[in-house]
Amino acid sequence: MEQQYQKMDLIKKNIHLSFCNWISALGIHCGTSLAGTTMYLFFFVCFNFILAEESQREFNLSNTEKKLNNPNFWISRHSNSKLLILDEKEIISMNQKLYKKGYYVHPLFVEKHISGKIISNYILKDLEWISKYIKYDIQKKRRRDPEFREYLKSIINFKFKSRTTIRFAITTKAINLRAFPTDMLLSRNTNDYDFDILQRSSISINEEIAIYHTSMDSNWCYIQTGFGTGWVRANEIAFGEKIMIEKYIQEKNQGGVVINSWASITLDKEVIKAPMGTLFVIEEKKNENFVIKMPINNQGALQFISALISKTDLSITYLPLTYSNTVIQSFKMLGEPYAWGGSGEDSDCSSFLQRVYKTMGIQLPRSSNYQVRHLPNLKNLENYSREKKILLLRQTPAGEALAFISGPNHIMLYLGSYNEKPYASHNTWSFYDDEGKEQYIKKVVVTSFDLGREGGNDLLGQLAKISSFR
Repeated sequence: MEQQYQKMDLIKKNIHLSFCNWISALGIHCGTSLAGTTMYLFFFVCFNFILAEESQREFNLSNTEKKLNNPNFWISRHSNSKLLILDEKEIISMNQKLYKKGYYVHPLFVEKHISGKIISNYILKDLEWISKYIKYDIQKKRRRDPEFREYLKSIINFKFKSRTTIRFAITTKAINLRAFPTDMLLSRNTNDYDFDILQRSSISINEEIAIYHTSMDSNWCYIQTGFGTGWVRANEIAFGEKIMIEKYIQEKNQGGVVINSWASITLDKEVIKAPMGTLFVIEEKKNENFVIKMPINNQGALQFISALISKTDLSITYLPLTYSNTVIQSFKMLGEPYAWGGSGEDSDCSSFLQRVYKTMGIQLPRSSNYQVRHLPNLKNLENYSREKKILLLRQTPAGEALAFISGPNHIMLYLGSYNEKPYASHNTWSFYDDEGKEQYIKKVVVTSFDLGREGGNDLLGQLAKISSFR
């Protein structure tokens, strides 16, 4: 996804350079006359105005007042903004329900062995899922199913052992979980390459995973994460003994948590990024930094080295689960780009909420559909009128409720009401205006639930479920 944005930026830059060359040629041709200079400046200003308008079109939300993007505005309107929503024991209990509901599988809790038949079924099921769609690559070439089957045969020996020993690893950077062992971008049509059908999800840096299978060329691994299975690049993970990883995870769970949108981690020869909610083992304090224990890939093997992270980026404990902290953490991500499946290190609607709540020790499922079901107080609103939905929202605790939008399967954090309109913070892609034209947002924003009402299908109209902690 990041590569796509880079390609789009490159196209815009090339157009800009070509046009500027033409403008320069026009300036030379016009000479130094007043009329010529005026014509040159006119075209130059007009072109740059068009570029500015184009770049702003994706991000302009004129119906949102500036003060609504300030967390203190919402906090000041809440009478109990620092009251605990759940205490530590209640949070632990809620997280344990993830396993019972089947929303999360801890990679270190899987069996020591897995049958080859199960691995084969996983991989073939993914291939069957891909086969459901018409697929186009970035060159707008249609890709046929036999290509994928032949490619799998070339890198996977389907004569699996009856029993395979499961290996374990830790991610050494934010990585993509793929439905197929390739970095190829595939779209369902030739006009929508922002939604890659092979992008299953993203996995944050410093996460434990179980390895079920490795391709014959050793470039790809089929893995189990907490929320699903898929393919990852082998050079982006570090293999280690289960006992070693278990010990590290126990230390990590007692360590610090990243509380800013992104944190920079300084290693010996590079600086890498860690998203909000990432846990690290703190070794010591050093001036304005913490020294943390950092996993690296040393020729495939897991090794730990010391790295630096700013004290302002890391909290030594989880933040208390309060309205105030929830709003502050979500607003730290305002303006962060949207990326389908969390590709390119960015987030989508559900991973945005995952990151926010991780800072307070809450584990949410990966998908929006499961997230809204996970919170204990769930209400189905699909048959409610607009008036009844608004009334229910007013009775719902602000800052501790998730609103699920049907159709696009979108999830939002309910902030409260202002001027009798409900508002939410969310990472969203677009909406439709009164002319039926798609208007792109592509980032984390604060909006009212009437976003898209001009197009006849606003958030309130599509509001299907809402759930809260209490």
